Amino acid sequence: MNESSYCHKPAIDEIILKHGPQRQERLGAIAKSLETKFNNPALFSAETQKELDLWAVENQD
Repeated sequence: MNESSYCHKPAIDEIILKHGPQRQERLGAIAKSLETKFNNPALFSAETQKELDLWAVENQD
């Protein structure tokens, strides 16, 4: 890349400062949504964990 084209591109730090807070809020909302969906004790029962462990052992690379 030549120097003249580099000078016209915004710095990564500027982009992060400009867009970071909005993206952080959006990611926070997604995380809260996922927490609500997966905050179910039945998903983490002993039987489910045994099935997951068995699947992991069978599908090891």
